[in-house]
Amino acid sequence: MTSMEGVVDANGGFITRAQALDCGITDRELGRAVRDGGLVRVRHGLYVPAEIHDRLDRVGRHALLARAVVAIQRGRAALWGPSAAATYGLELLRSDLDVVHLLRLDDATVRTVAGVKHHVMSIDDEQDLIERDGILITSLARTAWDVARTSSLEGGVITIDSALRLDPDMTPRLLEISAASAHHPRVRAARTAVSLADGRAANGGESFARVRFYRYGVPRPELQVPVYDAAGYKIGTTDFAWEEHRHVAEFDGKIKYQRYLKPGESPGDAVFREKRREDAIRRTGRGVSRLVWSDLLKPQVRSTMMMIREDLEHSHRLYVQRPQAS
Repeated sequence: MTSMEGVVDANGGFITRAQALDCGITDRELGRAVRDGGLVRVRHGLYVPAEIHDRLDRVGRHALLARAVVAIQRGRAALWGPSAAATYGLELLRSDLDVVHLLRLDDATVRTVAGVKHHVMSIDDEQDLIERDGILITSLARTAWDVARTSSLEGGVITIDSALRLDPDMTPRLLEISAASAHHPRVRAARTAVSLADGRAANGGESFARVRFYRYGVPRPELQVPVYDAAGYKIGTTDFAWEEHRHVAEFDGKIKYQRYLKPGESPGDAVFREKRREDAIRRTGRGVSRLVWSDLLKPQVRSTMMMIREDLEHSHRLYVQRPQAS
């Protein structure tokens, strides 16, 4: 008889009620394991060991649930949209991760049942469907496109940017899908997301900021631009740069200073180090703006974008019209 642990490993982190019964575990024992905290019931008839469930974030838990749901389907189905994106580990913005999205490849109809939304549409099986870890899933490019078509513009750019970080050569396929999707809903929004996407964005916050720039008329920046001092020493790499204005901007996410701590360094040390870096950038004859999440969210965003435009104009007057040594 196969052990429960063996089945969980083979499945990639979950076990079904039927599989548990085959392992000799009774319904009463399953219920006791859930009450005692050893198992987590993620859906009727689907269980995940608590030690696996607890170490996953919300996207990871959704990806595991989605894999389990598609594995127990009767008929042919593939993971689609946000559920496929979660499985790839792509970044998602405000997507409904309480619902598993499946693309039906059989005669099933469009419907939502027990937290599973079944989609029906024609796709290119050879290019848009792949097998990943034993389950069918839409390709990376198709997944990014479908999220962009069903999300906000900010959400679409965030997901496409993260997909481009995995596959920098994905853009031609995105354009092919776009050209073949003329009659699908919300194609214009998805095409705009593709035009704005850039895999050089380091994280979703930078992607979100760029869409805000687009919406509020801030010129499109270059990304990840190195800055050197007069001696040719590299000071650092800036998130955004408008070289024609001699201005740069940095996005400071919640975990930026913790992620890049040096050995023995405290967050306060990292903040001080970043301030010295900013001062060094200013000495090259560039203005510097800083952004955090709250700057990009309503009702603050409009005034933030006005401030960025003013900063660009100020830097242009200060450093371009009266050039300094770079």
